[in-house]
Amino acid sequence: MVQRRKCKRDSDGSIHVKRHLFFLALLLMFATGMIHALDVTIQFANRRIFFPDEAVEIRVTVSNPDSQPRRFRLADRRLFTVDFDVRTLTNTAIPRSAQFTTRRGADQAVFFRDVVLEPGEELSFVEDLMDYVDIPGAGTFVVTGRLYPELWSRPESTPVSSNRLTLTIRPSPEGIPEIASRIAADTQEILVREALPPDEVVRGTIEARMRSDWNRVFLYMDLESILRRNPVRDRSFRLLSEEEQRQEVEEFRRALRADRIDEDIVLTPTEFEVVETRFTRTHATVITEQRFAFPTFTEIKEYTYRLERRNDVWVIYDYFVENLGAI
Repeated sequence: MVQRRKCKRDSDGSIHVKRHLFFLALLLMFATGMIHALDVTIQFANRRIFFPDEAVEIRVTVSNPDSQPRRFRLADRRLFTVDFDVRTLTNTAIPRSAQFTTRRGADQAVFFRDVVLEPGEELSFVEDLMDYVDIPGAGTFVVTGRLYPELWSRPESTPVSSNRLTLTIRPSPEGIPEIASRIAADTQEILVREALPPDEVVRGTIEARMRSDWNRVFLYMDLESILRRNPVRDRSFRLLSEEEQRQEVEEFRRALRADRIDEDIVLTPTEFEVVETRFTRTHATVITEQRFAFPTFTEIKEYTYRLERRNDVWVIYDYFVENLGAI
């Protein structure tokens, strides 16, 4: 025999079951709130000039701005926790990289750990944007991060979106000497001449030579003027067209780097000292004593640099060397 059970009603006639559903709804709301009340921000891990086919590292920070603990799942393979939406300025979506599509679409177990952030706490990790999208080349793009607190899955995943970043990718400097010669070897930033005192310009140039940091060696040099110090080169140079002169200067730069030209200005000292600095409003002379170590002796030379002030920047345009002996 089937017995029917009546639901207990309250004094106002409402069914008691509704009260259970109400508390269940509150519980679900609390659980959902514990997960989704998170803030996600993205920023460049290394703010520098970006070129095609190079890593673009982005720091993802998940924080808890609330007064209660908040939870999310952090997958060992971060692409199940986070991804990036990248668009052009005309709102065209950049396609996913083949690596991203393969890894996310594979039939696999997803390992993760639960992360609980207390109020005010945050957790950061760095991802290479190029692992997620296939940016075709130079241009300006808008990047938005997306966090999946319960991990990504089809199709019910609901992400938490981050702020937007503007990513500018410059054309590759290869084949463009004017750009390639101004890229810092260590940071990949574009080097800019600064309004430094003449002795600091000389000191920085010598120190760069001691580190073989060639783009910084040439940064404050007027290579055309140094090239034309030689009367024979000067006569030949004046017979060239403007484009040929530009090419000649670039060849001179390459020859100095490769040590194919006997120019004292690119010799590498083991130590040096700025001895004297004289300058007027437009011209300066900086005298240094430089030492060059050999297996059985140390040679001492006096380098005198001549600089000219151009748009508030001191530039080396000439030099001469005197041997002071050996020890």
